[in-house]
Amino acid sequence: MPRGMEFAADRCGKPTRKRRLRRLLALLTLVLGVQLVLSVSPASSHDWSWWHWDRGGSYIPIYIWNTAALSTTADNARKDIYYRPHPMYLYTASSHTNITVFDTNEPSANYCGLAEIVDWRWWTPWTGHILHGHARYNRACNYNTGLNGRAQGVFCQEIAHVLGLDHANTGDCMGLSYYSGYNVNPNAFCFGPTCSTAWSHPALDLYYKYRYH
Repeated sequence: MPRGMEFAADRCGKPTRKRRLRRLLALLTLVLGVQLVLSVSPASSHDWSWWHWDRGGSYIPIYIWNTAALSTTADNARKDIYYRPHPMYLYTASSHTNITVFDTNEPSANYCGLAEIVDWRWWTPWTGHILHGHARYNRACNYNTGLNGRAQGVFCQEIAHVLGLDHANTGDCMGLSYYSGYNVNPNAFCFGPTCSTAWSHPALDLYYKYRYH
């Protein structure tokens, strides 16, 4: 069970050959951020390479430590996901816990958002159960930080990745920057067609992933 290994973020020190190999393999499957370049190819699955929390039932609490400078924007994304009809209850926490949400200012980075699984337990030889993850927004992208703005859409997508969802061409934040038209569609910044408490495709994905897990 690896701990404390932040893939695509830990640039300090020189890892051993074994750790370099593990990181390379993990990067191929774990790093799903909001890229600066559009892609129009369809998503093959709405599961993030089968990574998920080993939890199930009608009540699944997930605790989020929001350390972002844009804390209100990040929390708007959390609330938008929280109030949908699915079994995931995203609570705020005041210390390092299930998911850490933060932002950075990285002008030279090639992403605007990044999701990272930093602690897990192997489930099969190639996937695992999430124990801790990070959801990051790059402030250098200078996205609109207002209510239901594009920065909220990035936080929305990265949090959802750490819940186990992949990109999807379903008219919401899970397609942001990956499908044509999403970057100019204000509805694409929410966890559904609009930022509300209604059913949505990603909410259904969470329901079927965890309700009877």
